[in-house]
Amino acid sequence: MAQPPRAEARAEGGPQPGSTVLLRGDGSAGDRLRFRWLQTAGPRVRLANPEGPTASFVMPAEPGTLRFLLVVSGPGGSDTAEVGLGAAAGGGPRAGDLRADAGDDQIALVGRQVTLNGSRSEPAGRIGHRWIQTGGPAARLKVEDGAIFAFTPTAPGVYRFALVVATGSELSAPDEVVVTVGAGARIGGPAGVAPGGERPEPEPTPVQEVARAALASVRGGAEAAESLAGTFEATADRMDLYGTYSDAYSEMSRRLDDVLPADPTHRNVWVERVFGPLSARTVEAMRVEGLDLRQPEALAAALTTPQKAALAEHFRLIAEGFRSTNRPR
Repeated sequence: MAQPPRAEARAEGGPQPGSTVLLRGDGSAGDRLRFRWLQTAGPRVRLANPEGPTASFVMPAEPGTLRFLLVVSGPGGSDTAEVGLGAAAGGGPRAGDLRADAGDDQIALVGRQVTLNGSRSEPAGRIGHRWIQTGGPAARLKVEDGAIFAFTPTAPGVYRFALVVATGSELSAPDEVVVTVGAGARIGGPAGVAPGGERPEPEPTPVQEVARAALASVRGGAEAAESLAGTFEATADRMDLYGTYSDAYSEMSRRLDDVLPADPTHRNVWVERVFGPLSARTVEAMRVEGLDLRQPEALAAALTTPQKAALAEHFRLIAEGFRSTNRPR
């Protein structure tokens, strides 16, 4: 399993106006790191190479404390480090009082808006929010309004975002949220009736067959079949312990993290081919039970007893499909 990255930032250069300052993050540690430099305080400057390990800028003539945030991300997650030039500002909450909360992990479909909510960050009402994408396909059609960040995914995959909160010259540690986006499926009228009514549609493929075919299409799928099946069955067996779909999904995500490939490219193939179709089928199955998982508020809605039973049965069918990958047809 990939180790978490460690960010290290330092500045080289004098404070004289017009001098060039280097922001260096090349001491950061981790595998396949991506870098992002952000200015968080002081007179605005133009950063050169803001997505490289070393960025630079020209000191402005205006007085003030300049502060910059380095975000490094990789297969093992993300980390931040801060560097400043000039006298530190006082007042406001201490760094230890700041806590970013990016909300719960989500599932979504291509073309449907996803809303991330950082309003549980502390101390409420006295901080600024900054959302940073750390992994996955580029998020487009973005809308950022303080604690709320919304985007519409245009491709399936695992989207990762980090939230940091700040006040004055103090900055919190990042909190990460993961959005798993499936390719989507058309949800139309009554089963067996085409939109125009001219031609019956075929019966939908059983979800266990979808799981079997999807897992067989990826490298290493057969070897992981038993572990995947066990993860879905364990979640199904504990369904009565979960209050919301988000609770169940969060535990399953933690278990799956040890099963899925560590390489991000290989993992994205799994997401697109295996979990994309299965996420779409889960959305359909729960929609029949009155829970529309395409809506962010539904993820945190209390599950009814029939919804828990339906979700548990759905997960068991997926487990059955995974196990059948290694059986002769």
